[in-house]
Amino acid sequence: MKKLLTGIAIAAVVLSCNNASDKRKFTVNGELKNTKDQFAYLDELHFNQEKPELLDSVMIKNGKFVISAPATEEGIYRIRTAEGKEGYLFINDDNNIKFTADANTPGISNQSFSGAANISLKKLILYSDSLQQMIGSRYNAMVALKKENVNPTDSAF
Repeated sequence: MKKLLTGIAIAAVVLSCNNASDKRKFTVNGELKNTKDQFAYLDELHFNQEKPELLDSVMIKNGKFVISAPATEEGIYRIRTAEGKEGYLFINDDNNIKFTADANTPGISNQSFSGAANISLKKLILYSDSLQQMIGSRYNAMVALKKENVNPTDSAF
């Protein structure tokens, strides 16, 4: 009886380990419109100074591809193409992630990843970009005022 229970316990542990590794794998079903057949690369981006880690590569055929990788936890990943013109950032917040973009209209506003975390990431990046543009335009206005010899204590500054 002890051997039977020990065998069942070992089998349960082995099976639970297999199921846990399946849950940690995520897959991206992608559609990249207006691109030629080429390789797509999946990189994991790190929060320190480490270089991105290449996890998988697949061929894009007729604009479609499926790429996957194991992940122990949620993180930030990037899909890029062999041409390297654009990188697409996302968070692996689900096991199955849908991605769509158009190669002719680059930029984060024209790409879509499924999942609540990816919607939030997109909003954060768009907001950050808008702040950067606002700061840049204000800086340019200050430079123009300096060129016109406007007094720095003037309320225009």
